[in-house]
Amino acid sequence: MTRLVLVVAAIFFVVGCKSAMGVPSCEYVTSCIAPCISYLTDKGDLGPDCCQGLVALKKSASTTADLQAICWCLKLEESKLPIDWGRAEILPKECGVDPGVPISPNVNCSAIQVYHWQ
Repeated sequence: MTRLVLVVAAIFFVVGCKSAMGVPSCEYVTSCIAPCISYLTDKGDLGPDCCQGLVALKKSASTTADLQAICWCLKLEESKLPIDWGRAEILPKECGVDPGVPISPNVNCSAIQVYHWQ
């Protein structure tokens, strides 16, 4: 899932993570995760903008539909970036954000429930 997030961010880089209205769009998801790309591809350090984006993304997932939409947006571009899965797995802890979902390229978005996220 983290790999997908990075790919989406690299392709649709949007500055800033503006609040989502309704189900989060892929553009919104991308804007939140974009600051994490260099860290997740092992090309840079973890910065505060990455963690702020993760917090904003978590706050936007108030329903199961929201969380599944975020997951599908991430999976959309999953194979396009060389994700460092070791970094991806520790990213939530480094940012102090508990995603409540597995950090894995094999996440089943249809099975994710909002109670896992919060």
